[in-house]
Amino acid sequence: IAMAMRDPRFIGKPEETVPRRLTLRISEQPSIQDLIPAEELALGCLLQGHDALPVLDAMGRDRPLFEQGLATLKTIERESPELGPFDGMVETETPALPTAAERSFSPTALERYATCPFQYFAEKVLRLEPVQRPRHDHLPPLTLGTLIHESLRLSYERLVLLQWPDDLLIEATVQSTVNVAVSDTFAAHAASQGTGHALLWTLACEQVTELVAAAVSSDQAEYQATGFRPVAFEAAAQGIVPLESDASTVFLKIHGTLDRVDYRAEPPALRIVDYKFKQGNEITAADRNLALSAVRGFRLQPPLYARMTLPSLPPPTDVQLLFLAPEWKQPIARSTFDAGLWTGHTGDMIRQTLSTLIQGIARREFFILPDGYCDYCEFSGACRRHDAMAWWRSYRSPQARVLRKLRKQKISDE
Repeated sequence: IAMAMRDPRFIGKPEETVPRRLTLRISEQPSIQDLIPAEELALGCLLQGHDALPVLDAMGRDRPLFEQGLATLKTIERESPELGPFDGMVETETPALPTAAERSFSPTALERYATCPFQYFAEKVLRLEPVQRPRHDHLPPLTLGTLIHESLRLSYERLVLLQWPDDLLIEATVQSTVNVAVSDTFAAHAASQGTGHALLWTLACEQVTELVAAAVSSDQAEYQATGFRPVAFEAAAQGIVPLESDASTVFLKIHGTLDRVDYRAEPPALRIVDYKFKQGNEITAADRNLALSAVRGFRLQPPLYARMTLPSLPPPTDVQLLFLAPEWKQPIARSTFDAGLWTGHTGDMIRQTLSTLIQGIARREFFILPDGYCDYCEFSGACRRHDAMAWWRSYRSPQARVLRKLRKQKISDE
């Protein structure tokens, strides 16, 4: 016995405690439902698919409001490619807009719908006004564009009174006329809108003066080469576009304000000029090929302007976009749309594009169409493109595919 007691194998060890079963320990603890707040309990029931109505009744919450919210949430988060009422598909029970046959559309409005139907809905239907965030590094492009348009109008009106371009004015007279017109434009804008930073305002005035002077010089050379001379500025015009080449029952009414109208006596021709201020480094493909851009819905001003008429003037023969781009190699550039394209296959494709856009507006399909332009969209704060399911449906829906298909069309040279 003594030897066994000295043997380490027989020395007693501390008693080990066997843990109780987990279920026994949990059963003796208070239920978590007895400890968490009622709001979290209701949320837990919802996430686990349990009935949360008894909890809401005990809390005194509005049951109909909850049921409506739950139904809305299920509609928004459904896994279906079909667009719904929360994806921009406005129901017919709402007050109806005038039909496409009764309404008159501007080219920019149709371009907006072709770009993103929600942008059209926000601007043209809801008439939302985007929040203008103050910029401290430069004037907003919209402000610069407005100043350039008004400076061009005032400069050309005063030059025409001096018999320009029929009479070749000396450079000092042209430059003086442009300087005064730009100064008057900036002064009028400052009186109503303010100037902002004084240095930026002065730099913008100098830039606009240079661009307007360059445009006048370019138009003088254009007159000598083609014979076109300005006859009207900021002219209101209207027109009708048949949406079917072989029928006259479906028409699209259009209206717009033409920046400038040029006329040539021999041979007789009328040209519409639209000013475009550009801040990029080079001309884009959409601005270079106006016929293709019209078929795809990107640039609808040129083809629709070509269908507008002015009193006592012949129909337009072509529409020209006059680009004023200070960062381009040539600050003054031009792109032309031939009105004769309406009589060929390109004209039929443009009609089909317009029909697609008008049908979408008539059916009140104002869904989002995310793309690169979303980064600088004026209505991005009201858009649901960051919602995963809304974004997914916008790519999967048949309606969105129709508009995306327009952007892949091609035309043959005519």
